Amino acid sequence: MFRFSPLIKSLFPLDLHAHARFDELKMIIADKPTEYTEKQVYDIVKDCILNEFSFYMDYLEDQITFYSEMDSPGYLAYVKLLKEKILDPEFMGMVANEIYEDVNLNNFDLDLPTSFDDKEITAWARNFLKQWLTASGIQVLKSQKFQKSMSFNVPQAVREQAKRGLELRRENKRGGLSNEQASNLGIGSGVQRAVNLSEGKVSLKTLKRMKSFFARHRVYKEKGYHKDKTSASYISWLLWGGDAGDAWATRTLEQLEKKENQNEN
Repeated sequence: MFRFSPLIKSLFPLDLHAHARFDELKMIIADKPTEYTEKQVYDIVKDCILNEFSFYMDYLEDQITFYSEMDSPGYLAYVKLLKEKILDPEFMGMVANEIYEDVNLNNFDLDLPTSFDDKEITAWARNFLKQWLTASGIQVLKSQKFQKSMSFNVPQAVREQAKRGLELRRENKRGGLSNEQASNLGIGSGVQRAVNLSEGKVSLKTLKRMKSFFARHRVYKEKGYHKDKTSASYISWLLWGGDAGDAWATRTLEQLEKKENQNEN
């Protein structure tokens, strides 16, 4: 798998016009490679996207319209997500790696242009985006590795509940486990969870842990333990995001499950 240094990441500029026209692709054409390196494949992907970004966005939008009318929710969801992730360098690295494996391990041919003619290169790049990038991008989105790498923006209400939990724990010296305590018991740390939530992003694994925590501890809320706003039970509940976190984790995981079922159909 191609690893990204800060230098390589910087090659994916936010300014889509700050580059020469197919400069890197032309250099690869000039090399006439019989086999491609992972970096060459990544450079091809990047160069095609940066030079034909508007074209590809229009193409994906047409695909979204088409599959909306065809009532194909599974494929439609993937195309929408592909459009959202297209300028994410980590995601593009995964896509480039997928293409690299198809080309070098499965003996597929990229059929690069044979000349430096801009019209020929543009036509090739557009076809590459429509065929290779779309198919490989959707394949990556379906992969378990991508699912595990997904991150979620934490709603402000959840972040505030977690921060309040940390404040109450400092004031009352109870509620939630420290990292060391949790590690000894083999469970998640409420303190670490609150820190993660307050920072604004969590993984799919964390969302699932949140759901499990609320399922186990909801009984204490129902028994009235949370009436005491200094109780360990109430503070622990807040550390994991409180009522807002409970609702958000449940809703988000249900949406993901629904989308997964649609994709299978």
